[in-house]
Amino acid sequence: MTEDPIHTDEADDPAYQAGYFDMLRMHAEAQRRGWRVPERRIVREIFWLEHSAAAPRNDTLPLLDRPLYPPQWYRGRAAALREILRGEHAG
Repeated sequence: MTEDPIHTDEADDPAYQAGYFDMLRMHAEAQRRGWRVPERRIVREIFWLEHSAAAPRNDTLPLLDRPLYPPQWYRGRAAALREILRGEHAG
């Protein structure tokens, strides 16, 4: 797996940090409860998050009429999942 290219200005973005720390918090909670997510599922989630970050933006999700998160939020979550995967491979 290649290193995650994180641009300094993006990593400092509040939306990026919110997505990143939210994913780490959820992972810690899952570990506390004894849950384990298969690596394949984590990889699929990373692809989905990257796809969501690259998708064209509208103001709301048409079917649910909910605001969408900014692309940096999705990239932060993907970066956190990459870090989690690296940690699982390391030990």
